[in-house]
Amino acid sequence: MKNTLKIIGIIAIIAVIGFSMVACATSGGGGGNNLVNSEGEIWGASSMGGNRGFIFNADGTYVRVGGMGGEHWESGGGGNYIIDGNSLTLTCEFGEAPETFTFAVSGDVLSLSFEYDSTDFIKMKVNLGGN
Repeated sequence: MKNTLKIIGIIAIIAVIGFSMVACATSGGGGGNNLVNSEGEIWGASSMGGNRGFIFNADGTYVRVGGMGGEHWESGGGGNYIIDGNSLTLTCEFGEAPETFTFAVSGDVLSLSFEYDSTDFIKMKVNLGGN
């Protein structure tokens, strides 16, 4: 009888641990929900005198943003995004071919790599429209 209770107890502990692991699963190495921006936030980078970046929404859509430097940011086209592990695929609303990046989020830095190019985008608060 004692052995049966021990076995039932061990099975119960294993089940609790297993369910805990499933409930706390992450989206792999990519960052998952860390990618989603809050109101007024973008992932932005500056290069060659211009600004470029993204806004990722919780509903699986994104918006491209950019500008001519400084504090001026404008929203542009966008589309849908899909996360699969550490891969981020962007599908443009204008029917262009999907782009797949390797990505990682570490704190306030989003690193996107595409073929031989890599860019770090910084999470920042902006006023779209440049006001």
